[in-house]
Amino acid sequence: AKGPHDSDRNIHPEPSGGKAWWLSGPVFAGRIVLYFLIWIGIGFYYFKSSLQQDESGDHELSRKMLAYSPLAMIFFALTVCMAGFDLLMALDPVWFSTIFGVYFFAGCVVSFFASLILFLYLFQRQGLIKEVSTEHFHDVGKYMFAFIVFWTYIAYSQFMLQWYGNLPEETLWYIHRAQGGWLITFTWLLVGHFILPFLLLMSRYPKRHPHLLALGALWVLAVHYVDLFWIVLPTAPALHGKFAYPIMDLAFFTGLGAIYVVMTLNILKGKSLIPEKDPRLAESLAFENF
Repeated sequence: AKGPHDSDRNIHPEPSGGKAWWLSGPVFAGRIVLYFLIWIGIGFYYFKSSLQQDESGDHELSRKMLAYSPLAMIFFALTVCMAGFDLLMALDPVWFSTIFGVYFFAGCVVSFFASLILFLYLFQRQGLIKEVSTEHFHDVGKYMFAFIVFWTYIAYSQFMLQWYGNLPEETLWYIHRAQGGWLITFTWLLVGHFILPFLLLMSRYPKRHPHLLALGALWVLAVHYVDLFWIVLPTAPALHGKFAYPIMDLAFFTGLGAIYVVMTLNILKGKSLIPEKDPRLAESLAFENF
């Protein structure tokens, strides 16, 4: 006979001995703190160096930022992938996927370019960045389009390989997310996170019209948030595998998003939004798409 908590064990199986130490409280918390320290350190260095460059026009600052950027990019990519493993993949401690970190990273990059489009659009509407042209919107739109395709490729690769392998410790993750309302969400992600943005952004026209591009970016952010719901909630302890979209989670997201926007605007207050004395600025402003 099944006990009262057997269904919970199916949703939250115990990690193996090899993973137990990795997911233990102190080790887990230490890694999360390390990730944030690396992200904050990289952001602070480039923000501070850019402000110093605006004041002095020292080309040596540009050279150093350029020299450090490959290392910073590698550290950022690795820590984002590891954060995806720790914060999301560890919700199913028995399940594993070497592709999941790249899947999470691709979603982060898609969200970044969508957010960048919205910030540029709002700043331009307020007259804060007059230098941003149609060519720049077109270029950022191409990056968002490219990483939407990349996200889809990684999502399909992970699903196809684990479906084809048909190993219980791998397929369990998809079983939880392909039942009831979660199956509808899974299907909707295929349409909303790939097909619709792909059809919208494939053409040159919407990428060269900031209003349409901003609407597309807003849509991409909203659907990507649904993707995070789909990853997290099917194994949330409070839901016991049932389909639900807790309003409280959306409220927290809205509140944290508002805090982020307000803090960003306060930090940027009184500062130039373009690198005024960067030696490559003139070339960037004269950029044209073919």
